[in-house]
Amino acid sequence: MENSLLYFSPAQYYMEALPLGNGTIGAMCYSGVKTDEISLNHDTLYAGRPKTVTREGAYESWKKAQKLAMEGQYKESKLELQEHFMTVGTQPYMAFGSLFLHFGFTEYTEYQRSLDLTTAVLTSRFAADGKKYIKTAFVSYPHKVLVYRIEAEDHSSFSFKVSADCPLNHTKQIQHGMLVIDGECPGESFTPVNAPYCDPPAYSDVDEEKGIQFRGVVKVLCDGNIIEDNDRIKVENTTCATLYFTADTSYNGYDKLPFLQGKEYKDACLKMLKDACEISYEDIKKTHIADYQSYYNRVCLELGSEKTEDLPTDELLKSEKRDNSLYTLMFNYNRYLLIASSRAGSKATNLQGIWNNRVQPFWHSNYIMNINTQMNYWPVLPCNMPELMEPLEDLIRVLSVAGEKTARDFYHARGFVAHHTTDIWGFTAPICGLPQYAYFPIGSGWLCQHLFDTYVYTLDKEYLRERAFPIMKKAAEFYLDILTEDTDHTLMLCPGTSPENNFLLNGEDCDVSKSSAMMNMAVRRLFLDCKRHVRYWKSRTAFIKRYVPVWIGSKV
Repeated sequence: MENSLLYFSPAQYYMEALPLGNGTIGAMCYSGVKTDEISLNHDTLYAGRPKTVTREGAYESWKKAQKLAMEGQYKESKLELQEHFMTVGTQPYMAFGSLFLHFGFTEYTEYQRSLDLTTAVLTSRFAADGKKYIKTAFVSYPHKVLVYRIEAEDHSSFSFKVSADCPLNHTKQIQHGMLVIDGECPGESFTPVNAPYCDPPAYSDVDEEKGIQFRGVVKVLCDGNIIEDNDRIKVENTTCATLYFTADTSYNGYDKLPFLQGKEYKDACLKMLKDACEISYEDIKKTHIADYQSYYNRVCLELGSEKTEDLPTDELLKSEKRDNSLYTLMFNYNRYLLIASSRAGSKATNLQGIWNNRVQPFWHSNYIMNINTQMNYWPVLPCNMPELMEPLEDLIRVLSVAGEKTARDFYHARGFVAHHTTDIWGFTAPICGLPQYAYFPIGSGWLCQHLFDTYVYTLDKEYLRERAFPIMKKAAEFYLDILTEDTDHTLMLCPGTSPENNFLLNGEDCDVSKSSAMMNMAVRRLFLDCKRHVRYWKSRTAFIKRYVPVWIGSKV
C-alpha cells in the first residue's frame, strides 16, 4: 500500500484520474472501460508571447506608498499601490486536449486500476463480454512518448476507435496512418489594470502577435487492421494494441516570438514518434522503469504499518483509522509527482505540476512565488534528487535577466526583482490585484534560497561559484538599493506585506504595513547565504566590504 494508488472504479472526473508524466508530457488517465479518456499536456503550451510589461509613474507611486506606510497611513499606502503600481496578469498554461478510445463494451466486472509508484506504470484490469482485459500506460522520459497498451488476456480479438479533441485553434488529419493534431495557442490572454482577472484568449492574424504553435501525433501498432476514418483511427480485430503519443511546440525561449522566431517542431515531433515506434514495447517499458527508479529508489521511508486490510485509496482516505502506511504513501506519491513533472530539459513545475484540463485554469496554473513554487521543490534535495532542481534553476536564471528592467523601472534599483507570479515568458512585474498578494518584491530573493541549498546538499563549489552566486549577488544588489531606514536606524523593506494575509486597522481590513517579518527574513537569509559564499571564496574582498555588513534589522 505504501507504493501504489488503488481504485475499484474508473475515474468519473478529472480530479479522479491518475497522473503520468516525464517532465514535458503530462497525462491524466481516466482508465474508462466503454470509453477511455487521456487528458494531455505539454510543459511549454502557454498563451502569450514575449512582451515588455512596465507602468509609467510606478517608481513615484512606490515612493509615495513608502512614505505613507512610514507615516502609518497603511490604508492609503495600500490604495496607492493598488491603483498606480500594479500592472496586468500573467499568461495562462494551456490544456492540449484529450485522446478518447471508444471500445463499445457494454457491461464490465472485476474492475481495478492502480498506479505503481515504484515503476511509474498505470495498470487497469476488467472483464467485459466474457473476456478479461489489461491496460498499461506510462510516459517515458528517455523516449519522450506516452505509451498506452491494451490486450486481451486470452488473446481474443477486439476493436476500438481513437479520436482526439483540443480546446485550442487546431486541425486534425490522418497522415501515413498517424493522427496528427496541429494547433496554435492564443497570442494574448492578458488582463488590463483593474480589469477582471481573466480575459478571453485572443488569436491574431499578425505574425508578431501569434502564439505558440504545436503538434501532437498519435500512432497505433497492433496485430489487427488499422483503418483511417476521417480524423479518427479505427483498430479492428486485434488481440493487442499499443498507442504512442508525443507532442512538441515552437517555443524557443522566453524572449523569442513563437511564430517568427520559433524552433522547428513539426518534423521533430514526427521523428520522436518514429524513433519510439521502432523500439519494442518491452524495451521502452524496461528503459522507462530503469530511468524512473534511478531517482525513486534513492530514498526509502519506513514508519511501520498495522497491516490493515488493503483498502482502495479513496476509501483509505475516508477511513477513521489512520495506518502509518498512509503517510508513507503520501510521501512516496509526492516524490513520484516531482519526478513526473520536473526533469532536465523540462520547464519547472507550475501551480498544477504539468496537469491541467482548462484553457483558463485556476490562477492561470502559473508560477506563484509567494510560496507555491518554492513548496513544489522543497522535497527535492532532502529526497536526494538534485537533478530535478535544474528546471527551477533555469526559471530563476530567466527571471534574473528579465527582472533587471523591472528593478530599474519600478524601483530605480540595480540587480533584478520578481514579484508574486511569473509564467513561461519571464514575467517579473507586480501583477494586477490586491497588494496582499500582488505587491511581493521578495519572490526573487526567496527563490535564491533554492540555489544556495543546492550547494549545501551537493557541496558542488563550481556550481556555487559559476551558476548560483552570480544570481544571488544580483538579487542582493536589488534589496541593498531599496532598503529603508526605520526611525530606530534599522534597515527594513518598506512598505511590507505578508503573503495573502491582512490585519485589522481601526476595525477595517488592511494588508500593507510599514514592513513585515516575512519579507525582512527572506532578505536576511539571502544576505547570509551571500556571506557564506564569501567564506569559500575569500578572494572576493570587495564583496565582503560592500555586502556583509548590511543586515536586515541591524543598525545602519
